[in-house]
Amino acid sequence: MEKHCHQRKIRNQNGAAVILLFVIVIVAFAATLIGASEILRYCLYRQKSVAAVEGASLAAANDLSAVVVEDPNFGYISLSDYAPEGQALLAPDGEPLPVHSINTILATARLDLLIAKQLNNQEFIRLAQIDSANARLAARRLTEALKIAVAPAGNAVPQSKSVQALLPQSFIARDRLGKKVTPRDRARQMILAYLRNCGMESKLQIESLELALGSLQSGGGTVTPVPSPIALAEMQGRKQAGGCYLAFQNMPVGDENFVFAAVGKQSSLVPTQEFRPDDGTMPSSIVKVNVVFKIIENQKDKTGPSTFGAMKVASCSQPFSLNDKSNAGTLVVAMPDGAPQNLRSLQDFLSDRHLNAERVSLYRSVQGDYPVDNTAQMVAAVDQDGVAERPTLADIFARGIYDWMRTAGCRPRIDAIAAAVGNRLVPTGAASPLYYLRVNGKGEVEITNGRAAEFTNQVVQDCQDYALANAALPSQNLVWSLAYRDQVRNISLARGGKHAGQMMSLTKVDTLPEGVIPDNKISRKSYLQGGLAVEFVISSPQLAEAR
Repeated sequence: MEKHCHQRKIRNQNGAAVILLFVIVIVAFAATLIGASEILRYCLYRQKSVAAVEGASLAAANDLSAVVVEDPNFGYISLSDYAPEGQALLAPDGEPLPVHSINTILATARLDLLIAKQLNNQEFIRLAQIDSANARLAARRLTEALKIAVAPAGNAVPQSKSVQALLPQSFIARDRLGKKVTPRDRARQMILAYLRNCGMESKLQIESLELALGSLQSGGGTVTPVPSPIALAEMQGRKQAGGCYLAFQNMPVGDENFVFAAVGKQSSLVPTQEFRPDDGTMPSSIVKVNVVFKIIENQKDKTGPSTFGAMKVASCSQPFSLNDKSNAGTLVVAMPDGAPQNLRSLQDFLSDRHLNAERVSLYRSVQGDYPVDNTAQMVAAVDQDGVAERPTLADIFARGIYDWMRTAGCRPRIDAIAAAVGNRLVPTGAASPLYYLRVNGKGEVEITNGRAAEFTNQVVQDCQDYALANAALPSQNLVWSLAYRDQVRNISLARGGKHAGQMMSLTKVDTLPEGVIPDNKISRKSYLQGGLAVEFVISSPQLAEAR
C-alpha cells in the first residue's frame, strides 16, 4: 500500500514538473515572440528612418550646390557652374552674370601656373601665383558660406573675425535666382514627407536634427578634368578618377597647393564613416545629416515611448556640379602695316631684350566705357599699394596672353598654348594684317587670319586696361607703335566695372539691332559665343632716326 502511494506521489510530482516546464516553455516562447515582434518592428522603423535620412541628405546636398557667393576676385562662385540667367545676378549694365564653380576656378589657376612654368615666363608665373592664392581664398569663402547655410539657426551670422573678413555680417545663403537656401529646413521637410507617405508619421518623431559640413577621409570624386597632356600636368604619384581630379587631396604645383571639393554629375550618397568635420584646411562640400528619432507606440489602450526609446541615424551626401559651358575669348594680334622683322611669334615679344627693358604707362577706363560713355575717363592704373603701374612692354604682352588664356578656364591643352606662343605667328613672306587666336572645345588653339577687322569699335570697357606705346618696338631701322586693350583684366562684379569683366562683342554687326542707327553702343556677347578678350595692335612704323 505504501509502495503504491509512493509511486502515485512520484507521478504527481512528475506531472507537476511537466506542467511547470510546459508553462515555462509557453512563457519563454511568448516572451520570445514579443521580443521578436519588437525587434522586427525596430528593424522596420530603422529601415524607414534610414531611407528618410538618406533622402534628406541628398536634398541638402542639392541645396548646397545651389548656394551662390560673391567673390571680389572671380565674381559669383558656387559648387557648380551655371550659365547667366534670371534677374538676381546682374552686372551694372543690367545683363545677367555666370556663376563659376570653385573647382573650375582652382583648376584654371592650377593649369595657368603649369602653362606659366612651361613658358618659363616670370610675369606669367607671378600672375598665376596671384590667381592661385585668390582661388584658395575663394574656396574658403564658399566653405564658410556653406557652413552658414547648414547652421542650426538656419543662416546664422558669422562670429569669428576670420569669417567676417570673408563674408558680410548680414550674409544669407541664396541661390542664383535670389531665393534663400535652407538645407536644414529642406532636410526636415523631406523626412516628414517620407514618414507621412509610408504611414510612419505617428510612430517616428524627430527628436533632433543637425547638419554638418565636412570632407571625406579617403578623398572623393570631381567632374573637373586633369590637364592635358598628362605628362605636363605634374600628376606623378597623384591619383585621378576617370580623367578627373580627386577631391580633398593636395595636387600641388611647386609651392602652390590645390585641393578640390567633392562633387559629382548628380548628388549621391557617400560613406558616413569617412566623414570628417570641416577644419579650415581645405574646401568642404560633404553634408552630414544626423537625426535622433523617438519611437512612439500607438495602441488602443497605450500611447507612450517604445521599448527601444530613441534611434540615431546619420547619412552623408556629396553635391552635384554642372560643367562649365562658357566659350573662351579671342586674342587679336593686328599688324595693319606689316610685321616687324624680328618679332614673328608671341614668344619673340616676350623674350625680346629691348621689350623687357622698355616700360610703358598703363591706363584704366573708369566711370564707364571709354570713349562712348560721357562720364568715362582714362586714368593711370595703380597696383594694390596705390602706385602707378609701369610694366615693361614684354610684361604687357605676357599679361594680355595670360588674361586671354584665363578666359578658356581649365580646358586649354598645355602643349597647345605653348605651341601657339612659341610657333611663328607671322609666316615668312606676306603677312596677314589680322590674327585671331581662340581655344576650341578640345583645348586646342585655332589661329585664323583675315583682312576685315572683327572687333571694330575701339572701346576700352569700364575698369579694364589700355596702353599706348608710340615708336617703342624697334626692328632693324624702324620703330613700331603698340596699342593694347585688355577687356578681361578685372573679372568680378566688385572690380570689373559696369560689365563685371564679361566679354563684349564690340562689332558693328553684333552691336545694333536691325533698324537702329549706329551710335557707338556696345552689347554683351553670348555666354556661349565668347568675345574680345585682348587685342594687340602693332602699327605705324617709322624710321628710328625720326623717333
